[in-house]
Order: sequence, then structure tokens, then C-alpha cells
Amino acid sequence: MKPFLYLIPEAETYKIKRFFSFHHLILCMWMLIGFAILTYSDYTKTGIAIIIITIISLVFLLLKPSKNRVYPYDNILQVDVPRRGLYQETFDFSQILGFELETISFAHITLGAYLYVKTINNNGKEGKHLLGSSLGKKKMQTLSNELDQISKQ
Repeated sequence: MKPFLYLIPEAETYKIKRFFSFHHLILCMWMLIGFAILTYSDYTKTGIAIIIITIISLVFLLLKPSKNRVYPYDNILQVDVPRRGLYQETFDFSQILGFELETISFAHITLGAYLYVKTINNNGKEGKHLLGSSLGKKKMQTLSNELDQISKQ
């Protein structure tokens, strides 16, 4: 297996690396707001509650393992799907139509970049699934190039 920058090798598979993204940034801002409320106002219970809820949310976000996997020898991409009762979908490389990079920006400042895979089901229905997100476009573009390189082999 070749060494990639954002694909972590695990035995015969690759795990897609997780990045610090926009929702992590929002939670960090909430924590700062909680500390400000705790420090500069008389609402100590509110500040403590905001801090505790934010810390719990951050811990759950950081501890959730990445379930997106690439099996290069079996030509399979396994994607985490947030639908109830369905946790992962498996796609053959022949079912992948391509990778799509979407960015959210405000005043020419990129706030978030999201990498999606466009697939086609066995029924012929097209789908779009999230593979990763980051604050910058460069990491997601590099990840897209690495996934493209694996799927073309």
C-alpha cells in the first residue's frame, strides 16, 4: 500500500482522516461564551451549564471514530450514513460517479469545505454521501485526489 497524506492505513484498508471543521469551531466558540458568562456576569449556573454541555458535545464529536473506509483490493468504498437503522453503505468503485467538493464562504473567507461522493445505487438511483469536512479547501482537495487515485487503479 502506498503512503497517503489523509488516508490512514489499517491492515488491508484505508481509514479517512477526520479534520477540525466548522462545527468544531462553533462548539469552541460556545465554550468561550460560557467562560465569558461565568467570568463577567452573575449567571454562574448558566455559564457552567453551557461549558459542561459544550465539553460533552466536543468529547462525543472527537471520540466518534471515522467509519468511512476504502478497500482498495476489493474495490469497495464503505460510507457512514446517518439514517436510522442504516449505519454504513458499501459501494463498488464502478458505482462511484465522482467526488464533489463544496465550500461555504462568507466575504471570500472559506468557513468550511465538504467532500461528497456521488454514487449510483443498485436500483439506478443517484446518491450523495459526506466523506469529510474541514475548514480549508486544500485538505479536502488533496483527499479527493487520493481517493480518485485509489479508485482509478
